[in-house]
Amino acid sequence: MSLIQATAIPTAASGYDIPYSCRFDNSDNASYLSKTYGSDGNRRTWTFSGWFKRGTRRNRGITGGWYNNHIFTPHAGGGYSQECQMQIIETGYLWIQDSAGVSGYMSHKTGAAFFDVAAWYHLVVACDTTQAAEADRFKLWINGVEITQFLSQQHQTQNNYTGWGAATLHTLGSYATTKNGSNSWKGYLAECHFLDGVAVTANSFGEFGDYGEWKPKEYAVADGAYGDNGFYINFSNASNLGEDFSGEGNDYATVSDSDSPAQSLDSPTNNFCTLDPMRTTLCGTGDQINLGNLELWVNNGGNTIMSAGTFAVTSGKWYFEAVVKLNYTGSGGIYTQPEIGLIGVSDEVNDGTAESDRTLVYKTSYDWEGATDNLSGATFATYDEDDIIGVAYNADDDEITFYKNNSAQTTTSLQATDSQGMQPLLMNYYGNISKWVANFGQDSSFSGTKTSGSAAASDGSGYGDFYYTPPTGFLALCAKNLPEPAVIPSEHFDIALYIGNGSTQNITSLGFQPDFTWIKNRHQADQHQLFDAVRGVTKTMSSAETTLETTNDDTLTHFLSNGFTTGDDVVTNTDEEYYVAWNWKANGSGSSNTTGSINTTATSANADAGFSIISYTGNATSGATIGHGLSKAPEFWTVKRRNSGGDDWNSYHKGIASDAETDWIRLNGTAGAADNAAMWNDQAPTSSVIYLGNHAEVNGSGDTYICYAWHSVEGYSKFGSYIGNAGGGYNGEDGPFINLGFRPKFIILKTADDTDEWILYDSERGWRLDANRRNYKFFISNDPGDSEHGATKTYAEFFSNGVKLRDDDNTINKNGDTYIYIAFADLPFKYANAGFHTQGMHADNNPP
Repeated sequence: MSLIQATAIPTAASGYDIPYSCRFDNSDNASYLSKTYGSDGNRRTWTFSGWFKRGTRRNRGITGGWYNNHIFTPHAGGGYSQECQMQIIETGYLWIQDSAGVSGYMSHKTGAAFFDVAAWYHLVVACDTTQAAEADRFKLWINGVEITQFLSQQHQTQNNYTGWGAATLHTLGSYATTKNGSNSWKGYLAECHFLDGVAVTANSFGEFGDYGEWKPKEYAVADGAYGDNGFYINFSNASNLGEDFSGEGNDYATVSDSDSPAQSLDSPTNNFCTLDPMRTTLCGTGDQINLGNLELWVNNGGNTIMSAGTFAVTSGKWYFEAVVKLNYTGSGGIYTQPEIGLIGVSDEVNDGTAESDRTLVYKTSYDWEGATDNLSGATFATYDEDDIIGVAYNADDDEITFYKNNSAQTTTSLQATDSQGMQPLLMNYYGNISKWVANFGQDSSFSGTKTSGSAAASDGSGYGDFYYTPPTGFLALCAKNLPEPAVIPSEHFDIALYIGNGSTQNITSLGFQPDFTWIKNRHQADQHQLFDAVRGVTKTMSSAETTLETTNDDTLTHFLSNGFTTGDDVVTNTDEEYYVAWNWKANGSGSSNTTGSINTTATSANADAGFSIISYTGNATSGATIGHGLSKAPEFWTVKRRNSGGDDWNSYHKGIASDAETDWIRLNGTAGAADNAAMWNDQAPTSSVIYLGNHAEVNGSGDTYICYAWHSVEGYSKFGSYIGNAGGGYNGEDGPFINLGFRPKFIILKTADDTDEWILYDSERGWRLDANRRNYKFFISNDPGDSEHGATKTYAEFFSNGVKLRDDDNTINKNGDTYIYIAFADLPFKYANAGFHTQGMHADNNPP
């Protein structure tokens, strides 16, 4: 395809802002924008660009609860034999098909499933049927990345006319109404362009930013005119949402039988919190999430439904509000029990009684069984239909204030919070036709369910649209209010995939010089190999073995400014075999740290990224300390004796228990955590030192050790825990959602309670054509010689704000077990596009 390529080099400096989007009502199938063209446009050559954020009705895992969602569709006439559609189908795939021409049929279905609802995707479709090569007649980009592998694909015939741009009805946010109005768009659309007569690339509409995120930029008409039937609709005119700003006068009329479509402040440049179907329990067949994931609707008596927000916060002051609708009152008083508050990231969202002491709720006078509201016995005024409840959470001081119709209730000190983060929570208990409609700052009309109040206002930073003015200093849960990440993830952790050449090879795909590199042959029974700059190149140990350190001059021989060099040893560079290398930046070879009672041989600390490599000689003294060089107490570390065989990788993880310092767990074994005071002397680490007991495997007299230590860095890394739920009962697919505050690149999971493997997933190794689901996993402990596992189950889905577990397998999701995790970011949530990754998207099971 001869595409017009934007000539400007993408930079992060353009600062282009999209202030508005259009919300399409999940429950209203007759709401959309439409125009009927009076004459044909080009029809052979065109481009569509638009940003979208998904909504859904319910979450029943991946096999139900999602619907066909149409984005931009012409009605070609003549029934289904001439259908044209650009849609996300029920199974999550993007499907673009056209059979409107005189001859030929075009169909492209992606292998990536678009289930991420927490952030925005960018879609660009370019068509030019005049091209001689059939592969050049259709191009597709998601988040700036061209998609070249498809689940199914059929090319348009040369010079054929398509339905797009024809003299017929076109709809934004719906399928053609004369066929099937039930497939309307559910969610948000923003910044929609249609170029009639020109095909351009995604670079005309976006660019990559400092963090590697894909972000919008202003379209330059020099890249191609809009043409007779083209348009630019940015939804900035609330009274005429479909107004065309291209100059072609192709306004799209609003068609609605209620309040939708409607303008929203939720946009690709300021993503707002919504309810998260991935962290929701809907019990009855009538229960739903609607209105762009802002309405929680219980329509089934006898069950509890709960939904957490997509944002999790650990610091700062935050405000949101919600209105109670259709609160059923029976003869005995209020029957439905709507509740609002916060929930900890590590707490389970379930369909029964509350299990957490960190669920903070403002509720009616009815106390439901097992509820622990953690509000120090505070009482509040009851509320009913049309009352607006505001929640102001001060995470810095552990205080929460609830408001009823802008009247403050008692400010309450919290008894406990979750260090992994707190999320907004809406609940209904024993519901019978009751709704919450939330406003996290994107719409003071509560999605059209109330008339905005005269006091509607933004927060103190100027963001958001609230019914009541937020308390002084409290902010809307939106991307622009999230703190700036301390580091750019790709400058401190990255993954390299490579194919061995059986000789010397430089791996130079990294954006930094690594100081810790972990290599694994993906398809052979070779051991995991760990190298670091403190011990020196060629010195290797395996994470799965108890053997002592060895020196091998044919393994990793140099750390380079952008990677490393490997020799021809089979464990790192067998000819035509596939390898993965996980890489972290510390601070070179390091220097002695004298803060602790043991002067370390060398401590290589990257304080910004919370990672330290520590080499020391033991003294067999209980209570000895080693300086780690970081700014906070480490949350995970692993220690290995270098000069003695038969020793374990003895590890600490803060998520094992509230008194994690009393426990230890083996990285090279499958056993759960166990108590042993001789490991860490039952003393928690501090911001300067790690405590050691007198156990020979961590502190033997005169023995040498290596320790790798990390702590969480917001937007970059996280070390926490979750409770397994055996798949949530929905075909084993609705497992826990781990809100990380970033789109993950790497995660390790392990049950702390039982004997099971350590499981490792990453974003670079996918399952065949599916870019969201990760089921290429490694066991890093019990079965050290095994190759990569690509099972059809036991997988995780990577999203913009965390990981969704999709199995009931004991290794990642045994009911009631506590699991610990170790995770590193691809993109911080503040800048993340919706979960999508193209690495590993190959038609065979042996990708590089």
